[in-house]
Amino acid sequence: MRRWYAAVSWAVAAGLSAVAGQRTWAHDGVLSVSGADATGGLVTTLAWASAALALLLLVVRRRGSRVVGALALVLGIGALLSGLTASFPAQDLPAAVAAQANRDPWRFAFAGAGLLLALGGVVALVTAGQAGRRPDRYSRRAEATDADLWKAMDAGHDPTEDPR
Repeated sequence: MRRWYAAVSWAVAAGLSAVAGQRTWAHDGVLSVSGADATGGLVTTLAWASAALALLLLVVRRRGSRVVGALALVLGIGALLSGLTASFPAQDLPAAVAAQANRDPWRFAFAGAGLLLALGGVVALVTAGQAGRRPDRYSRRAEATDADLWKAMDAGHDPTEDPR
């Protein structure tokens, strides 16, 4: 059940990074720079990766959960650092606009999405060993046919008895 916390946090991080990345992170009335421009498209990549990791976590088993959790942790730390230290193209952005960008809330919302992704990665890593083994639907015992039941009775076995 705890794996759902990680998957939900990654889905929320995907939505938050997609929204925050398309918003304006810096502007001066004439010129504006979005998060996608400031990070070189990282925000879109993070949004898709977070959504994919959330879905992937729901289908992998223990070892896969560890791999997916570690990947989410690394991506989350990278997104957090990218949101906090986003560099703006110096030739396109005046110094006054770059200074204003440090106060923009969407930049920190993107960093928060990275933090959420990293925390979900930690949860996935910690709870990976606790994940129950999923039943294999193809490992069922073959059903006995009528002919098999008659053969068992002819051999002196009780066909209603469990063979285990």
